[in-house]
Amino acid sequence: MKRHNENKNYSTDGRGMGGLNAIGESYGLEGQRGTNTGNIQQGDTIGADVQYGDSSAGKLLGRLELLEKAFYGYVHGHQDRLKTRYKESTELESAFTEELQVIKQGLRELAQQVEDDVQE
Repeated sequence: MKRHNENKNYSTDGRGMGGLNAIGESYGLEGQRGTNTGNIQQGDTIGADVQYGDSSAGKLLGRLELLEKAFYGYVHGHQDRLKTRYKESTELESAFTEELQVIKQGLRELAQQVEDDVQE
């Protein structure tokens, strides 16, 4: 099978699903559905005497491992980003709540001071 993008970077740094798309493109999988069974013979037993490397099973295994690495890299990276955003949002909420209480207390004190001045 001819590869379209031999030198593509399949980084799994978690920044996006680009790795999965790049893998699919490099193996010519754009929009393909179904299974290529052209290499399976009638007497073949799936998993029996499987040779990896340059064999079809080896290529499939390699593709599967790339897909797995890219997928988990993306998912775990996304989970880390979500955790970071959650931590940031709770810290922002806490700072907002604290500042809100300070302003409310200032307004109460100001209102009390105005009321005291009116009564004098």
